[in-house]
Amino acid sequence: MSTSVRALAARAALLAAIATASPWSEATAQVGGGGRPRAALAAGDSTETFERGLARIVQRQLSLDDAQLARLQTVDRQFRQRRLATQRDEVVTRKAIRRALAPDAAAADAAPLDTLLDRMVAVQAERAALLRSEQQELKQFLTPVQRARYLGIQEFVRRRAEEMRAQRRGAAGAADSTLPLRRRRLRP
Repeated sequence: MSTSVRALAARAALLAAIATASPWSEATAQVGGGGRPRAALAAGDSTETFERGLARIVQRQLSLDDAQLARLQTVDRQFRQRRLATQRDEVVTRKAIRRALAPDAAAADAAPLDTLLDRMVAVQAERAALLRSEQQELKQFLTPVQRARYLGIQEFVRRRAEEMRAQRRGAAGAADSTLPLRRRRLRP
């Protein structure tokens, strides 16, 4: 990902204490003066402010016209609930596997663990099918370069959101994170 895409994605990620996996609806903070994040006002206001700010960033980074941006937001809304359900299912399944493998867990019973592992494979297949479907929709109005950049922005925002959630949970909750924490030096 180019430096400018990374920088803009970093700014977008800093705007949000993200609760979901959608780059359009993940915000609880708004942009203050100079493009720097500041504390959220009312939750609804800050989400709308973030969504507008992120839309402008995505539109600029992907060189989208207004019609393309509207279509992109429509596609995102179309896939959002399935994406969130898949993400939640994966987190629940990973936690169950960790509990089953914990040193203090009862003698390992292979049947429940086998079922959990099968579920994890199924969740990964669901995620791949969802990505494939979403990319087919995006292919109708975005170039391959635009789609690749959009994927990069989505991934960066998701990872940064997970880091922020883990930091809020503290050291005890960070162990439950499904994504590794990475320290980033973000430029203003």
